[in-house]
Amino acid sequence: MLSNDDLKKKITELFGDKVMTVSPLSSAEHAESFKIVMDNGDRYVAKRSPHSLDEEAKMITYLQDKGGLPVPKIYHASPNLLIMETIHSDWIMNESAQRDAAAHLARLHKVESDRYGFEFDTHIANILQSNTQTTDWAEFFINNRLLHMAGLAYRQQAINTELMHKIDILASKASSIIGQGNRPVLIHGDCWGGNILPYQGQIKAFIDPAMYYADHEIELAFLTLFNTADQHFFARYEEEIEIKPGFFEERRTLYNIYPLLVHAVLFGRSYARKVYKAVETFI
Repeated sequence: MLSNDDLKKKITELFGDKVMTVSPLSSAEHAESFKIVMDNGDRYVAKRSPHSLDEEAKMITYLQDKGGLPVPKIYHASPNLLIMETIHSDWIMNESAQRDAAAHLARLHKVESDRYGFEFDTHIANILQSNTQTTDWAEFFINNRLLHMAGLAYRQQAINTELMHKIDILASKASSIIGQGNRPVLIHGDCWGGNILPYQGQIKAFIDPAMYYADHEIELAFLTLFNTADQHFFARYEEEIEIKPGFFEERRTLYNIYPLLVHAVLFGRSYARKVYKAVETFI
């Protein structure tokens, strides 16, 4: 990653003004974010990482251009540095914010493609997502999401042989659980409370995407995993897009095995128990 001194130097070069303060906002193994205050009072968010921040900028731009999603303005993008506007959030997902988030995501989920996946692979956190395109949703989910992430978790010893075997069995049954699936639509791909910025009942920005074209149900499932979306969200969403029978009862549990595996890879075996419980639902 860029050193703190190099970070200040780069920002000074970009904006032609001295950096007054650099304050940490968040930190993870793959990236760190900072609040930047310039000598003239301008404020920015800077994100540094060893790689892939130019890819993140492309995704942010794509989501705005194609789906009208509110996102931060980007001032600079390179593989190891991303500089964006500051978005103020009160982090309160009240009824108004829930309904606003639903309206934005419903609009995004009306952007269609003829194939699932994307023209390039994308990252979720620091993990590469395979976006090999196909016209079969069940095939895409099983191979590019479920087995892909389970294999990575197994190689990192985040899940054991028994659980990997059960996931293989689930993979053989998943097509019958999914059925035909819904049309390929554009999704944010990492949509949970930490990546949604509300302020006074409106969503000001969605951040940290891991986008691709998918069955919209996989996005909706993730929104329930950490209780990000409530009944107000889903009531508003269904004013725009139908949620087919069986989603809440069965398919969301299947789809949420994927983000649980992502968390197992990122944070270790503590998430393996949750993966096991979800897989056991179908075995």
